[in-house]
Amino acid sequence: MKRSTASFGWLSRRRRAALLLVLSALAGGLVGYGLGSRGGEGGAVVAASTTAQEPPVATAQQPPLPATTAAVPAAPDQAAPAPAPAAPRDDTAWLQSRLDGGGRIFLPRLPDGACYATRGLWVSTDGTEISSDGACLSSLGVGPVRLSSEDGDPIPASAVLFVNRSSTSVPAPTDISIAGLRIVVPAGVPSYGIAVFGQRVDVRDVVVEGSPIDALLVGGRANGE
Repeated sequence: MKRSTASFGWLSRRRRAALLLVLSALAGGLVGYGLGSRGGEGGAVVAASTTAQEPPVATAQQPPLPATTAAVPAAPDQAAPAPAPAAPRDDTAWLQSRLDGGGRIFLPRLPDGACYATRGLWVSTDGTEISSDGACLSSLGVGPVRLSSEDGDPIPASAVLFVNRSSTSVPAPTDISIAGLRIVVPAGVPSYGIAVFGQRVDVRDVVVEGSPIDALLVGGRANGE
C-alpha cells in the first residue's frame, strides 16, 4: 500500500483518499467475484452431490425354473388296455341269401376246423345242391319266421338246415341234395340238425354233433301235400 500511495503523490490528500477508497472497493469486488465463482462452483458441486441419483440397487436374479417336463415325475408303467372282444361270428345273412338263390352251392372248410356260425337256414328252392369238403356249421339257434301254422303259430327255421317251403303260395321244395357237412348244435341251443319237409331230398356224408333235439327230422307228409 505504501508503494501505491507513493505512486499517487501528485494528488491532493483528499483526492488520494478518494482514489484509495475507489481502489479498495474495486479490489474488494474482484475478490468477492472470485469467491463467488468459487462458491458457485462449490454450490454446483453440492447441488450435484445432493441431486445425484441413487445408484441402482442390485437385485439377485431368480434362477430359471426347470422345464415342466423335467419337474413332473415320470408316470409309472401302465398295462395297455385289453382289446375289445370281437363280435361273435354270425354267417346267417349271407348263407341264407345264397340258399335263396338255389343252384349248386359249395361251402369250403374253414382253417383250423373253425365253424360257420348260423341260425336256422331255410332251404326252399327246388334243385338246390349243398356240398362241402367237411365244412362245419354251428347252430346259433332258430332262424327267421317265414310260415305260420293253421292255428296262426309262427314257424321259424328250427333246424340248421330247414328244408321247407317258405310261403304257402308255393309247393314244398323238391330235388334237394345235402352232402359233406359237419353240423354242430351246442348244448342248450334248441335246434335240430336237419329237418326235411320236402320231396326227393338226398342227405349223405353228413355228421351231426353236439346236443341237437334230433340229428335228422323227416316230416311224415310233404308239408301237407
